[in-house]
Amino acid sequence: MGLPYWLTSAFFVTNLLITVDAIFEDQVGKFDWRQQHIGCPYQIHFDRSKSAAKSDLIFVSTEANVIAALTSNTGNIAWRQLMEENSTSLPLFILRNKMLITLARNGEVVRAWEREGGSLVWETQIRFAPTRPISMVASSEGVVFVLDASALIVLSISNGHVKWSANIDKTRDWVGAVQGSQLVTVIGGVRGQNVEILRYNSQNGILQKKQVIDAIWFNKQRCKLSNTILLCEDASSLFVVDVSSDPAAVQRISLDGLTEVIAVKVDGFVAARSHGSVFIYRVAPSQQPQLLVTLENADVISAIRTPDGRNLLSSFSSMHELSVYDLSSGKRIFESKLSERGSAPISQFTFAVSAREFEFVTVSEDCRIDFFVGCTTTPELLLEWSRHEALSAISTVRMVDLPLSEAQAGIESEFIAEASMLESLIRRLSSQADQFHRAFIKAANQILSASSILNIRSRSFTDWMSSLRSSATHHDVHKGDAPIERDYFNMRKVIVVSTLKSTVFGLDSSDGSIIWRLYLGRDAVPLKESLGSLSVPLFIQRTTTHYQYSALAAVALANKYTRNGLLITFDPISGKMVERIDLSSRIKRVELLPLVDAYSVHPLLIVDKSNKLSTYPKLPSEVSFATPIHLFSFEANGRLEGFRFDLQRMELRRTWGADLRLTPQQKIIASACIALVRCWVIGRCFISILIRIWW
Repeated sequence: MGLPYWLTSAFFVTNLLITVDAIFEDQVGKFDWRQQHIGCPYQIHFDRSKSAAKSDLIFVSTEANVIAALTSNTGNIAWRQLMEENSTSLPLFILRNKMLITLARNGEVVRAWEREGGSLVWETQIRFAPTRPISMVASSEGVVFVLDASALIVLSISNGHVKWSANIDKTRDWVGAVQGSQLVTVIGGVRGQNVEILRYNSQNGILQKKQVIDAIWFNKQRCKLSNTILLCEDASSLFVVDVSSDPAAVQRISLDGLTEVIAVKVDGFVAARSHGSVFIYRVAPSQQPQLLVTLENADVISAIRTPDGRNLLSSFSSMHELSVYDLSSGKRIFESKLSERGSAPISQFTFAVSAREFEFVTVSEDCRIDFFVGCTTTPELLLEWSRHEALSAISTVRMVDLPLSEAQAGIESEFIAEASMLESLIRRLSSQADQFHRAFIKAANQILSASSILNIRSRSFTDWMSSLRSSATHHDVHKGDAPIERDYFNMRKVIVVSTLKSTVFGLDSSDGSIIWRLYLGRDAVPLKESLGSLSVPLFIQRTTTHYQYSALAAVALANKYTRNGLLITFDPISGKMVERIDLSSRIKRVELLPLVDAYSVHPLLIVDKSNKLSTYPKLPSEVSFATPIHLFSFEANGRLEGFRFDLQRMELRRTWGADLRLTPQQKIIASACIALVRCWVIGRCFISILIRIWW
């Protein structure tokens, strides 16, 4: 009997192992949800003209060294390509025919991609040493010009071969290049002395003409190339040089309080900012510039040339007011206002015009990309889609349990310490009555909502009950409308994310959808850590375990203008800001203390640059904590120190120190456990901090 018994046991064990293995393999490579991002845009192109090879794509280059195309109908990524990560200059791109041409790796490599699918067409390395590219322009003659600080290089668009190159004077400050009819013009100069204009034959690279203009006002930092017009400014004057004219001449516009010159993408117009307003001028050879439009409180502008030949200019104000002007007459032809409050200011945008619609692609300072559509006959704008690219620059992530439902909180309130038997009985009966009342209301709502979809022709009670169950299921389909409360198994949570783009998000852990987002302001910037990286520390000061109070979270930042510390507290469940605290000194370190105050809040320990300590919220003088609190610090040069926090005296006492004596080739990379870490699996976080030395 022993042999059959063991054979049977082995058979069942083998089947069990195979079944478990099949369950594991079924989960390999699958996601509950996943989000794909491209990074914060700094260059966008959107074209609806008939000449556009793929008019429903929005082309973007980002701070994450990504070139991507977005579908204008949905905002989804059509394709994306990651450029070199170690580049100090971001990739540039231009579009010509059916190709998108990029300049990457600090001006060393030029690549051509298919506009529709993003496939690589050709790649050419034009330099073997990094340089800082200045501009890249394409010609209708089938070539592309690349200008850097020392050379002008010309490549064939069809195959990427270098046709010719010309060395230029490195001692000049070159602003850019302009393509003309059989000529390419390079513009630069010497600060405070002159402007230099070089004209090359675009076919063979022979220098055709050199023009030098006396210009004590020239300063590359205060000049921009707007199509074929060089714009420079000082405190009270705007200087205009149309380099397409031969010889080029200087035109001067008096404008007090001039703070910025703005590049306009259409020929014959220039823009400048003074005293908060933007002035648009029409310029023409041998004519004095004419003031066309004055834009009050315009934060950002954009201009396009429509397929029917009209020049249009649009502006966004700080109050999210939008206007579109016809530059031929200076009249406003469209105006609207975005109704969303609490959103970040718009940093750049572009737009397109069809027969009956305006389409706007906006990029906010928090890296949010929005696509708006408006009818030419009505002032309303419809938001088609949004992309929150701040999520591509995540700093800190924390998970927060959802709050108890009212029924769960009622059950918890039954177990109050030091309550008599009679009080406990009354509380229990009240809780049961409340649960019965809620169940009755829910059932009544389901029955009433089912009336529209019940099969009234059914003659059996079974069919009627099936319809009722279907209505209940249909009622719960809309997950986004479900209350933000804890489920039975506490599986659904809020993922709180702080980003480097002055925005905090609350994500639903079940599907990744955005529950809320909180813009922290344009004056809030990340802190700089001891190893040089940027960070926005996020702390959960009070969890939903204390159901009598709202949950509380905090982020630590720096003020952009004073560099002093900044604390912002908020509710991690709803995303509502609670308080903003501007500190009087810079933050050196901030930690979450392992003790709570009378309101179940974990205070933050803040160490400023002078090693002065403070807490938020402020701890009472009589507070005590039995377990010693130790802190560990490290610097990029390999200096390590340990401290003990004296809670009564509010000071740090140094307990030990060490020096790793690193060589210049070595560097420290440190990773630490989350403060007050909670183990989601059986086990314990043994390693509090890990230091790795790289070289």
